[in-house]
Amino acid sequence: FSAIKIRGERAYDLARAGEIVDMPEREVEIDSFALVNHGADLSEFVVTCAKGTYVRALARDIAEMLGTKGHVARLHRSAVGGFSDADAVQLADIEAAEPEGRTRFLLPVAAGLVGVPEIRVDMRQASLIRLGNPVLLTGAGAPIAMEECWASLKGEAVAVGCVEQGQFKPRRVILPGG
Repeated sequence: FSAIKIRGERAYDLARAGEIVDMPEREVEIDSFALVNHGADLSEFVVTCAKGTYVRALARDIAEMLGTKGHVARLHRSAVGGFSDADAVQLADIEAAEPEGRTRFLLPVAAGLVGVPEIRVDMRQASLIRLGNPVLLTGAGAPIAMEECWASLKGEAVAVGCVEQGQFKPRRVILPGG
């Protein structure tokens, strides 16, 4: 079961409590699907999909369409956002590094915000945002409303938040150098 809320409760909590949960159908975006191995009791596939796609539910639904039952025995997320397996660092490499040198394995917070709209702010606005305050966005291209975005000062992430009535409202503030 998923983290989708039903009547204000997570579906997996309801299922664990023994309640039969009827999950609402929803449309998902599958960019590619490839069956890479198929046997009598085990199939392996690779899927590229948009966020919000529950791969376990996809496997269950495919099995049902084939007139059988199915579940996911192993799930590996090979990429999310701007990160992929190719970018991964082995834990042993981090452990082998000198403590002072371990920061070389870290990426700036902004690297994890690829694809999320960026709002550039000045030093004064950044100072206010870092204190948790909303700031009015001005200028010709300033957005009026935005559900999800991040504020930056000279390319460095300041906060993640939203824009309501022309104001950037921080939800999570990021400390300088963070």
